[in-house]
Amino acid sequence: MRSVGPSGTGKTHIVYLIVELRGLPIWEINCGLQTSFCDLFGRYIGLGKENWVDGQIVMWCRHGDLLYLDEANMMKQDIAAKLNLVLNTRGHVVLNAKKYQPSPSY
Repeated sequence: MRSVGPSGTGKTHIVYLIVELRGLPIWEINCGLQTSFCDLFGRYIGLGKENWVDGQIVMWCRHGDLLYLDEANMMKQDIAAKLNLVLNTRGHVVLNAKKYQPSPSY
């Protein structure tokens, strides 16, 4: 379902209503300009950057359900290009950033 129209017309409320009526699980992601690639796909965290944490898109890929991209028209172009790989008919994502990173030696 694609919801297009001016602000304040209730597009988001329609999505919530459909989800509630059908009892469907939903992943909601706000795609504002401050949303980073790491927020959506994942990143290493920790002092030595040794722990990978999946982003919202990767978690959605693992679990399925509905995906609602709020404010998708505000998404940065580089993120939209990567997201297109997930949403097209082949439906896959390659996480180049998720390579083996050895633990730091002290």
